[in-house]
Amino acid sequence: MSDFTDDLTDTQQFWLGIARADQDLEEQTAAIRIAQDREQEPISSHEAADKLVMVREHHYAEILRLRDRFLNKR
Repeated sequence: MSDFTDDLTDTQQFWLGIARADQDLEEQTAAIRIAQDREQEPISSHEAADKLVMVREHHYAEILRLRDRFLNKR
């Protein structure tokens, strides 16, 4: 079974993937901030920073993966 992305160009699929990765990053960042601000058992600033670095590294890796998949075709 195919979905609508089968009809998109590689460049369009790249930008769709970027939009999805950006949305994931925003959701994960919000969840970390909520965990840091909650009243019961909040995470420390240090733990929040570590988690933020991890999600940003994952986001960057996803951008590179999308670039290699859709834009670096020879």
